[in-house]
Amino acid sequence: RVQRAGPVLICCLLSQSQMHAQIQCVSADIVCNSDPYSHLEIVYNPTVISPVVEIDNLTRRFGEFTAVDSLSLASNAGEVFGLLGSNGAGKSTTIKMLTTLLPPSSGEARVGGFSITTQPVEVRRAIGYVPQAVSVDGSLTGYENLLIFAKLYDIPHREQEARIREQLNLVDLSREAGRLVNQYSGGMVRRLEIAQSTLHRPRVLFLDEPTVGLDPIARDAVWKH
Repeated sequence: RVQRAGPVLICCLLSQSQMHAQIQCVSADIVCNSDPYSHLEIVYNPTVISPVVEIDNLTRRFGEFTAVDSLSLASNAGEVFGLLGSNGAGKSTTIKMLTTLLPPSSGEARVGGFSITTQPVEVRRAIGYVPQAVSVDGSLTGYENLLIFAKLYDIPHREQEARIREQLNLVDLSREAGRLVNQYSGGMVRRLEIAQSTLHRPRVLFLDEPTVGLDPIARDAVWKH
């Protein structure tokens, strides 16, 4: 269910062995209660409706090796887009370019209406990202991890507490909020990362194999949330 007309995209990177998980992800609810960028003209581009991700001949080379070769595709607002491929096919490299972590060798892409090459700051504000590697701080509690991200994304102080509690409840970690993350199970860590990546209510959410390394029960819990 989409509770607001604002565009939301979830982009899942999956290995071929995770195709069943993709089906579960496609059937999941997409909820966006409000638009955090409606008052920020520099970040929010209200004229962009669809597609929300546009890739035009995107290429990345590492010396003589071409990791991504002239990739072109588009994904519309409200879609769940799965990018499938074998190990080394360039899935993570593509996502690193789309999230501005890696500059392309050539080509262009626009995410949420913003260019990854000329408007990287605007792109970063408009996206959420769950990488393959663990991105939360194990020496902090779940609540503290989310509080840091709330500050990094300039969420108004008066909204931070309610927003954090909302996200903890969404991923069923409210009772674990005060525990150190290094005491969490793998599935709990991934759920916290999802809460962290959606805390600022991004227009585009990138998930790079978010269930890799998890047991079947933990994997199922992540996809449900």
